Amino acid sequence: MPNRLIAAARSQYVPLTDNDTAENRAKNRRTKIIIMPKLNQFFDLLEQDAK
Repeated sequence: MPNRLIAAARSQYVPLTDNDTAENRAKNRRTKIIIMPKLNQFFDLLEQDAK
């Protein structure tokens, strides 16, 4: 199954909010799991999140 899984991280590059308080840093610590059958749809979704 490893050939069908992709791990992608955004970390500090796409925060939800500024990392200026403990509460905001907690908001930026997150895990998103997306199950999709087609890889091109997955990459399109990542591009939308980055905008």
